[in-house]
Amino acid sequence: MDAAKLMELMKSKKQALKQRGKTIKPNPGANRYVLLPGWRKGEEHVWFHDFGQHFIKGVDKTLQAIYVCVDKTFGNACPVCEGLSKAIKMTHDDETVALLKEAVSKSSFLMNVLALDSDDPATPQILEVGKTVFGQIIDTLDHWGEGVFDATAPQIIVINREGKGLNTEYSTQASPKKHTLPSGVLSKLNNLDEYVRQESEEKQRRAIAAINNVAGLLPSPKDVPATKGVTFDAGDDELRSLEAQRSATVSKPSAADIALDDELDDLLSGLTGTDN
Repeated sequence: MDAAKLMELMKSKKQALKQRGKTIKPNPGANRYVLLPGWRKGEEHVWFHDFGQHFIKGVDKTLQAIYVCVDKTFGNACPVCEGLSKAIKMTHDDETVALLKEAVSKSSFLMNVLALDSDDPATPQILEVGKTVFGQIIDTLDHWGEGVFDATAPQIIVINREGKGLNTEYSTQASPKKHTLPSGVLSKLNNLDEYVRQESEEKQRRAIAAINNVAGLLPSPKDVPATKGVTFDAGDDELRSLEAQRSATVSKPSAADIALDDELDDLLSGLTGTDN
């Protein structure tokens, strides 16, 4: 065994896992961001990455699986999209069809930013926005040009979020103020190519099995998960976190945390077709 190659592989894997930390989304009210250039050396103009995820719920409305949408993220044929399409066509119960349609992935976009109103305004974070906000950002770039990505004092972008759930509205504009980039910040950019690399055979089987279970379809042997029921492995941090938050909300409905409320609103918005 080549020890050097082994250590390089472990280093790469550790970095990939680290990069899959949770994305951030605009909070209620005004949010100030600095857009950062692309993470690929020589391709700094590629500053965002397409992204999409399937959130699959069971008949009891609890989250059963999360899986990256290969179509929305990479433009390739997505087995989970195909499984959902098949299940929807073969299902005649309106409630079940509606539940399956909630699992259809929505397009979102990832980008490195400095979140100036966060607890860590000097460290690049991954901002995730939907079509509406991304379109507004593009319009802002068209108007302000390269100043938004100035290497020393970029323009500040303000994303304003109003309302909750299906009534959430967003507006985006450039602030007349500029922000001085902290020294060395561009060397800390998140590698979005690594972040979106979330495919795995096990999670794909779990997602398809969850779809078949909702639709009442008999899964093919290759789609049966290797473990019984829904379990959490080392790569299921996001699913485990969402399920834990859901349980906490159910057990303490009268003391729901404001931040958790906002996250659930965002999740509801994504599952019911509202872009952010």
